[in-house]
Amino acid sequence: MLNIRSAMFSVENFYYILYQHLLKPLNLQDTVYGKFGSVDPKDILYGYYHKNKNLYGKIRLGINSCYFIDQEPIQATHVEDLLFMTTSKHCKILVNSEISDLKKYLCRKHECQDWYYFFHGFAALDWFRDGQYFDQKINWTRPYISLNRLHTNDRSYRLNLVARLQEKNLLPHGHVSLHLKHTEYGSWQQEINNLNTKLSGAARHLIAKNISVPLTLDRENTTGDLSADFGHQEFELWKSGLWHVVTETVFYYDKRHLTEKIFKPIVAQRPFLLAAAPGNLVYLKSYGFKTFDRWIDESYDNIVDHDQRLQAIVDQVHKLCSLSDGQLRDMHQEMMPVLEHNFKHLYGNFKYHIVTELLNNFENAIQLWNNGRVDDRQISVDIDFENVKAILLG
Repeated sequence: MLNIRSAMFSVENFYYILYQHLLKPLNLQDTVYGKFGSVDPKDILYGYYHKNKNLYGKIRLGINSCYFIDQEPIQATHVEDLLFMTTSKHCKILVNSEISDLKKYLCRKHECQDWYYFFHGFAALDWFRDGQYFDQKINWTRPYISLNRLHTNDRSYRLNLVARLQEKNLLPHGHVSLHLKHTEYGSWQQEINNLNTKLSGAARHLIAKNISVPLTLDRENTTGDLSADFGHQEFELWKSGLWHVVTETVFYYDKRHLTEKIFKPIVAQRPFLLAAAPGNLVYLKSYGFKTFDRWIDESYDNIVDHDQRLQAIVDQVHKLCSLSDGQLRDMHQEMMPVLEHNFKHLYGNFKYHIVTELLNNFENAIQLWNNGRVDDRQISVDIDFENVKAILLG
């Protein structure tokens, strides 16, 4: 066991901690979604922590504000919902966890300052904090594992992935879940018959041919907060496959955006292929993690066409499943330095990286607002950022 330990504050109190140390000293109002993971306008709370004259939850004009859209990928309607009654006279900071041209456009359109940070990095350190104490000596039983819950709308590509695995007769070689009974956002049959689906015609045909029954590994009933429900059963499931095929939230859009899903194989000290938007392997590496181009072809991360990108990933899975157990075990042994580096980095320097980034980008957003503005509209910055960093790092 690596001799590292990392304390982490909880996601439940995350926004209050940011409010106390960053927003409150600058008299910035917080605007958050009251339900975790929601982007429903009904769940928007204005001034959840910044209470004034008992106006809790009500829109207050004439105040500088931070608008948190950091748990889910940004859509234009989200920003419209949050900002529809604000004025251009006051500072608006869009708090987010993605790098995209859409975000840049929306910030220009609505005169928002951009405060980017890696929300799901903080979430992973909280939800998976016990992973650093678990015994890693659990053997894998299949060459790969892929866990898939939502499978319609923006996640419909997961149907395409599993259909391609089935087409190559690769499902028996892996631990694969596909929760077809999860129909909160529609069924898979409705998805392939939807004229507005993001699936190509070829993909719909492939799904209709190869998908028929749910694939269940650990539980039939799943919820949106499943990642937060982390214990020994989840850990042992993650360890049961050697390679993880991680199916991320963003696949169809040109965004650098990752969630806690990518950290599951890192907690389990397993290698991974990443089904996401192009460029997200490079994005992950920018945070100090290493990938596995010594053992597989990672050029899929550069492929723009969705079907071709998925097929390139499936081709790598096919290659891995063609290896003998002995070859896979030799490969596993060879990559242990990379797996240990990622594990140690997650529970070590990664927190310093994302805390520093959060604070630097917040300070930069305030400075950009202040540039060129007269004194009465500037925000006076009376924060000792090094002290705040020390507090957040614990």
